[in-house]
Amino acid sequence: MVKGQAELAGTPALPLVSANLRASQLRLPGQLAVASLALRGELKADAASPFQLLLDASGVQSGRLAVEQLHARADGQRLHHRLQLDGRFRLDAHAYTLALAASGGLPAASSQWRGTLEKLTLTGTPGVRLLAPAALEIGPARQRLANARWVALGGSVQLAEWLRSANGNVSSRGQANGLHLAELAAWWPLPLQQSLVLDGDWSFGYGPLGHLQLRRSAGDVWLPGQSNHPLALGLKQAALALQLGNGRAAATLALDSQYGTLAANGSLPWRGTLPDGRTPLAGTLQLNLPSLAVLAVLAPLAGPSLQLGGQLSANLAFSGPLAQPQLQGLSGQQLLLADHKTGIRLGDGQLQGRLDGRLLILERLRFGGGKGEVVANGVLDLKDNVPDATVRVTLTRFSVFDRPNRLLVVSGVTDLAFVNRKISLSGHLRADQGRVDLPKQGTPTLGDDVIVKGRVAAEPSAFASLPITVALDLDLGDRFRFTGRGWMWN
Repeated sequence: MVKGQAELAGTPALPLVSANLRASQLRLPGQLAVASLALRGELKADAASPFQLLLDASGVQSGRLAVEQLHARADGQRLHHRLQLDGRFRLDAHAYTLALAASGGLPAASSQWRGTLEKLTLTGTPGVRLLAPAALEIGPARQRLANARWVALGGSVQLAEWLRSANGNVSSRGQANGLHLAELAAWWPLPLQQSLVLDGDWSFGYGPLGHLQLRRSAGDVWLPGQSNHPLALGLKQAALALQLGNGRAAATLALDSQYGTLAANGSLPWRGTLPDGRTPLAGTLQLNLPSLAVLAVLAPLAGPSLQLGGQLSANLAFSGPLAQPQLQGLSGQQLLLADHKTGIRLGDGQLQGRLDGRLLILERLRFGGGKGEVVANGVLDLKDNVPDATVRVTLTRFSVFDRPNRLLVVSGVTDLAFVNRKISLSGHLRADQGRVDLPKQGTPTLGDDVIVKGRVAAEPSAFASLPITVALDLDLGDRFRFTGRGWMWN
């Protein structure tokens, strides 16, 4: 329902407005609803005549935006006037308060407004606040904001200039210091726990040309570990740089943490449109992990009995389409995989591999054991947090177990598959040597339902919870011995 009167005349450059309107329960195109609206004021065609326009609205709903209350005021003359805007609104479930003030004017016979943004405060999460007046220009010829200093995300932003020309081209330059990424969590939740504080600078222009640099100044990232105990990455340095020019986009990344270092660079064609999976990519990646022990804590299937060790290095050159890059040059030395519960220990490991899209190709993975070795080659599909794998394993007098009560040295060939968290094993193995000491009978034991205070629970095997299917021919040979419980069997 609308009540009142309004008059609109003149030209777009010199409009004549006289209004005193009230409206309620409006339903407008574009799913716009207004519970209450009041507009009053007068604007004369004479550029020197004073004017005043007032707008009050409440209960405005448009998609995800709900305006609880809005008050706008403009008064002065065409050549010089003041603008004020105050309001409360919600975007999704987030509440905000807005306060804006500006002053400026329209030159004679011009529709290009020029003036000063004197105040802009957005209270909420995240919020922003203008520290000092900034030059503002709005009109069909261009929109420009210059020399604007802000408080945002717990830090500061210096916007030297933002400019949009009549043809739609946008340019911008500025710098930022002390930005807390955690303040973006409500709108941009990151997959990892973090407390990063960033500095940066940027400059973009037509072409497109320009650069963006982000640098960590403080904070850390936590990786998900076992038993809901996140593991701090221990960042020392983190920097990302993006460069646009000559029809290409180039990026560099450098990370340094207590566990290792990573340096990467890459480039692809860039003409101002988003790349797709067919866009050709080229670059290099260097990774150095002096110790793999930390991976045992991060491995989703690992239990407390799993031990990893050794060094991993990669000097990768990648190329090909963005959706299926090819990478060469993955290697590892002195690798160690041990499960203390079962006694399995794979040491003196060496790795040679490459990446083909999401596939990790194991060209050669070797572990030494006793006087023998085990050599594997195959494919790991890195599709999820837990990869699928198909591997062929060749054992030559390899010592699988070597404990006081358990010894097993084997030779043979097996095919191992790990798909959908299930293990299947097939092939033929011969025991070159073996010994199993059976536990003594008659020793009293506590039931599984008895809990002894102060006693640490037995560590489960890292592989105990995995379903396993075995189709394995096992030849015990003539040097396999069972002992215990008063008898011995060869």
